[in-house]
Amino acid sequence: MLNMNHFGILSQLLSGSIILLGAVGLAIFFIVQSVVRRKRAEAALWATQELHRTVMESAADAIVMMDADSIIVSANAAAERIFGYAQGELLQQSLTLLMPERLRERHRAGFRRYLETGAKRIPWSRVELPGLHKNGGEIPLEISFGEFMKEGRHYFTGVMRDITERKRTEDALREREAQLRSVTDHVPVLIVQCDMEARFKFVNAPYAARFGVTPEQVVGRTICDLVGAAAYESFRRHVEAALRGERVEFEEKVPYVDLGSRWMHGVYVPERKATGELAGFVAVIQDVTQRKQAEEAVRETEARFRALAENIPQHAWMTNPDGWIFWYNQRWFDYTGATFEQAQGWGWQQVHHPDHVERVTGGFKCALESGEPWEDTFPLRGRDGQYRWFLSRAFPIHDEHGKVTRWFGSNTDITASRETQEALLLAQDELKQHAVNLERTVTERTAQLRESIAELESFSYSLSHDMRAPLRAIRGYVQIVLTDSGESIGSPGTGFLEKVMRAVERMDRLIQDVLAMTRISREEVELETVDVEKLIRDIIEERPEFQPARAGIELQSPLLPVRGHEACLTQCLTNLLGNAVKFVARDVRPRVRIWAEPRGDWVRLWIEDNGIGITEDAQRKLFQMFNRIHSGDEYEGTGIGLAIVRKAIERMGGKAGAESEPGKGSRFWLELPRADSLVNIVP
Repeated sequence: MLNMNHFGILSQLLSGSIILLGAVGLAIFFIVQSVVRRKRAEAALWATQELHRTVMESAADAIVMMDADSIIVSANAAAERIFGYAQGELLQQSLTLLMPERLRERHRAGFRRYLETGAKRIPWSRVELPGLHKNGGEIPLEISFGEFMKEGRHYFTGVMRDITERKRTEDALREREAQLRSVTDHVPVLIVQCDMEARFKFVNAPYAARFGVTPEQVVGRTICDLVGAAAYESFRRHVEAALRGERVEFEEKVPYVDLGSRWMHGVYVPERKATGELAGFVAVIQDVTQRKQAEEAVRETEARFRALAENIPQHAWMTNPDGWIFWYNQRWFDYTGATFEQAQGWGWQQVHHPDHVERVTGGFKCALESGEPWEDTFPLRGRDGQYRWFLSRAFPIHDEHGKVTRWFGSNTDITASRETQEALLLAQDELKQHAVNLERTVTERTAQLRESIAELESFSYSLSHDMRAPLRAIRGYVQIVLTDSGESIGSPGTGFLEKVMRAVERMDRLIQDVLAMTRISREEVELETVDVEKLIRDIIEERPEFQPARAGIELQSPLLPVRGHEACLTQCLTNLLGNAVKFVARDVRPRVRIWAEPRGDWVRLWIEDNGIGITEDAQRKLFQMFNRIHSGDEYEGTGIGLAIVRKAIERMGGKAGAESEPGKGSRFWLELPRADSLVNIVP
C-alpha cells in the first residue's frame, strides 16, 4: 500500500521524466531544424550552382575563371567555340594561351602589379584587345574582368565577347564614311549636318577651311558660334524653318566677321529619324559672290553699252549669227525714218542705194560665213530722201568656245570726210607741183649759197692772211723807231708807239683766230684714234705759260683715248688750257686739273681751274663769236677762242660745255666717242 512518501518519490520521478522528455524533444527539434536549414541551403546552393552553370553555358560570351596565377579553372562552352579549344584543353592552362604573344608579358605584369599593390581597379576592364584562336588567327575581343575571394584566395572572372561582326560593321561604316568624306571634301560646295539645337554634326573640308579650322574643330559647335552673331542673324529664319521640317532655298548676302559680306546660295533639307521624328537638317551651301559680281558686272556693262550705243554719233546695230538684225540704236531710226518692223532682219536693204545694195549684201554674207570682221563704204538714204556716204563695220562676238553668238555693227557718216578728202587730194596734187617747183628753186639757191660761202671763206682767208703782212711791217717799223730813236722822241712818244705795238699784236692774234676758225670750217676732218694723254703732255711742254714755274697742271691718268681729229683737238685743248691759266685773280698761281670720265660709248674730258669763274648770264653766250666777258684792260683776248672750241668739237661729232660759279673757278668739258666705240659719227 502506497503511502505519502511513495507519492512524493513518484512525483519526483515523473517530474524528472518530463524534464528529460522535454530536453530530448527540444534537441530533436533543433536537430530537425538544422537538417531542414541544411537541406534548404543545399537546395539553394544547388539552385545557385545550377543557375551559374546555366548562365555560363548559355552565355554567348566566353567566360573563364582563373586563379591569382592566371590559371584557368573553368571555361564555358562559348569559350570553347570562340577560341577553338575543348574544355579539357583550357583547364589548368594560363590565360595567356588565349592571347597573342605580344600581349602576354603585358598581362602578366598587370596582374602582378594588381596583386602587389592591391589596386582597386582591375587592369584592362572593358577594353578591346585581340585574342588568339587555336588555329593561330587573331580574334577581336571586348574584355571585362571581375574579382572574387574564395577561401581567402583571389579568383578572377573574364568575360570576352567576340566583336568580329561588330568590327566588320564598324570597318564598313568607316569605309563608307571615308568614301562619303572623300566625295563631300572634293565637291565645290559647302555641306553641313546639324542637330535640333543647330549644332554641327558633320561639315565637309571646304566648309571648315572657309573659317580656317578643321572639320573636327567645327563638330559640336553651334552655327552662331562659328559664323558670328551678325552672319547667323541674317539667315537664322531659314535655320528655324528647316528645324520645323520645311525645305528652304535662299540666296542672300551674309555679313561674315572675318570673310566680309558674301553672297550665299543655300538649300536646307530637314533630316528625320526612322520614327519620323525630326533630327535636324542637312544644308548644301555655295558661295555665289563671284557669280553675283559677274551678273552685276554684266548688268553694268549692258547699261554702259546701251548708254554708249544710244549716244555715239554712229548708227549702231546687232544681228544674230545668220545676219538677222534684231536691234538698232535710236540714231539709226532718226536718220532713216524707218520703224523697227520695217528694218528688222534684212529690211535695212530698202534704205540702201540701188547701185550698191547687191554688192554690200554679198560682201556681208561672205563675212557671216567666214566669221571675219566686215567693212564696206556705201550711201544710205535719209528720211529727207537724200543719200549720204557711210563707213560700215561689223565685228563678230564669240562665246567662251569661240562660237559666234552675234554681230555688232556701226555706220559712220563720212560724207564730209569724203568731200574733204577729195578736196585734199586736189590740194595734194597742187602741193606736189609747188613742192617740185620749190625743190628746184631750193637746189638752185643752195648751189648759189654754197658758191657764195666758198667765195666768202676764200676771201676771208685771203684777207686775214694778207692783212698780217702790213701788220708785221708796222710792228717792225715801230720796233726800229723805239730802238733807234726812243730816247730822242721821249716818254710821251714812246708810250704812243708802245700802244701801237700792243694794238698790232691784238690785231695779229685776232687775225690768227679768224684764220684758225676758217681753217677748221674748210678743212676735211677725218676721225682717228687720238691718244689724249700724250697730246696734252706735248701741248704743256711746248707752251711756256703751262710750265710748272707759271702754272700747276695736274693730269689724272688714265686719260682715255678717243676718236677725233688731232689738229682740231689740239686747237680745242690749247684754247681751254690757255683760258684756264689766264683767267685767274691777280697774285694767284693757276692750278688746273684734267681727268677723263667714261660715259658708255663716250668719253668726257674735264678741265677744271681755280679761276675767277663765270656768271650764269655769261655762260649762255660763252661759245658765241666775238663774245668777251671781260674788257681787254683786265684780260687779253679776241672773243673767238671758245667759238673755235665749239666749232672744232662739233666738226668731230662731239659736244662741249661748261660749269662755273663766280669766285669758285670753272669746269669745261669736251665729249667725244670712245676709241673702241661703234658710235656712227658724220663730221
